[in-house]
Amino acid sequence: MSTDIIADSETVIADADVLISQFETPQTVAYEAFKVAKKHGVMTILNPAPAADILDGLLEVTDLIVPNETESATLTGINVTDIDSMDQNAAKFASMGIQNLIITVGDRGAYYHTPDASGFVPAFKVNAKDTTAAGDTFIGAFSSKVLKDLSNIEMALTYAQQASSITVQRMGALPSIPTTEEISAEYK
Repeated sequence: MSTDIIADSETVIADADVLISQFETPQTVAYEAFKVAKKHGVMTILNPAPAADILDGLLEVTDLIVPNETESATLTGINVTDIDSMDQNAAKFASMGIQNLIITVGDRGAYYHTPDASGFVPAFKVNAKDTTAAGDTFIGAFSSKVLKDLSNIEMALTYAQQASSITVQRMGALPSIPTTEEISAEYK
């Protein structure tokens, strides 16, 4: 990926509802893509994985950051051990310029914090066979349901947990990701 690709992709980005990036994509590319997204009112979600210093300006064009507990601790310097430490992480991220946060904590669930609400959505207890693609399933499913103003964040997180719970019960990456119909059938 290069910033040239972003310049040539403005129409595609403008037509999106949500743009997600992570740190396997160069941060300069994510930054340019997010700037285009913000220009067109597209929600931006940053998954800072693998954790690294965050490029200046990137958080200013990020609507929501979604680290796991290890990444959150690496970025804030605050270990994630309980709700209090998650609240401290949220305060640290706010001081860094990002108000909306989800910290995923594997089979325990996900913590969320926005200026309007915070809480914890527990994971569904299942017999995990393979965690490959669990995180990607989680953020994809979440993004498919969340509203731009994050007013339904708990519902979107519950849906993401449902999707991930199915993924971890299957082997492989792409073949393990459930369809909407499979999620609906499992969690009526």
